[in-house]
Amino acid sequence: MARWLARPILRAVLVLVAISAASVLLKITPGRLPTPAGRGDSQASQLFLRSEARNAQELDHAIDEMRARFAAKQEAVKRLLAGESSLAETIAGFRVINSSYLVNGSQPSKETLCRDVLVHVRYLLRQYDDDKVDAALADLQRQIASQLAAARR
Repeated sequence: MARWLARPILRAVLVLVAISAASVLLKITPGRLPTPAGRGDSQASQLFLRSEARNAQELDHAIDEMRARFAAKQEAVKRLLAGESSLAETIAGFRVINSSYLVNGSQPSKETLCRDVLVHVRYLLRQYDDDKVDAALADLQRQIASQLAAARR
């Protein structure tokens, strides 16, 4: 069974069969939304559409914020690689960038921020050969190791 589920086309067929079975069981016809008891189709449809529009706006806003944070981190990494800022300045910049979406008000650890810097450096250097990227990262990884060791003391 596990081998059968490993095949992508068969998994897709399984999903389609499950959706079809659910629609038959729920008696949903294509193009028609299920309505709450006691409400007309048009009123329920309008409520649903307004809710979906609001959800889409919230999602668009969250995506815009995420893209802005990503672009800001890429700029910080470009300055780091160009020698215009230090690793400590870049980490501090990442901390500020991340502060706009903290969960429960908790700040990420210095180690987490260092890993985040490395991820963005690798992303920025993705078009180069792995050997060149590894060479560029070696010095940065040494700096990060010494920063983390100093923070642990």
